[in-house]
Amino acid sequence: MIAKLLWIAALLATGVVAVFAQVDRQVRYQPELTPLVPRAFSGFAAAQRVRTDIGTENWDAAANSARDLLLRRPIPAENLTLFALAMARSGQDEAAIPALEASARRGWREPVAQLAAARAALASNDATAAARRVSALLAVGELRDDALDLLAGLLRSSEGREAFVSVLADRTGAQDYALTAMSARAAPRDTARTVTLALAEGVTFSCAQLRRVGQALKREGYGADRGRLWQDRCARRR
Repeated sequence: MIAKLLWIAALLATGVVAVFAQVDRQVRYQPELTPLVPRAFSGFAAAQRVRTDIGTENWDAAANSARDLLLRRPIPAENLTLFALAMARSGQDEAAIPALEASARRGWREPVAQLAAARAALASNDATAAARRVSALLAVGELRDDALDLLAGLLRSSEGREAFVSVLADRTGAQDYALTAMSARAAPRDTARTVTLALAEGVTFSCAQLRRVGQALKREGYGADRGRLWQDRCARRR
């Protein structure tokens, strides 16, 4: 009899754990379910608690929630970023900075960490690191305005242009968004110089995109640059 009761209790306990685990996963899509998940079973719910505390600017609660989150799920880069933001906002920079650096190294698709790392690299004149971080932000497509501003700053120097071209040459798919990004915010002369350098290094762009950028440069008074950008590569295809 006792064995049977223990067996039933074990089944019930397993069922409870399974239910809470399922609700915790559902929090990713329905944040309003967060209060239903006990802290002992929180994973995604723990991250949502941090976001909620940050959103309401309850910085002490955010710091406590972030510590709890990191204890439960220390691996995801996003969790490190949430921890870093909560620590920074609560005045604990000594904990925030290494967490943000670790997040940027661990997950190149985590936009907030990449943005912070890109700004730091640009401020310290580390063009290579800045180019990689800016390219990562552009690839993800988040924080686009910030990424475009950083790209414009990067392309003002010859070192920055060379570093960005190196990324374009090495990273498959980077060319798809590079031309649009450069022409969106960077100075026309910086865009022209960067694309000319990229073409000289063997980077391949879409001729349709090159023509659009060339036309935009011409409107800005850079007709000669327009010719150099795509004439040799695309004239034969017209």
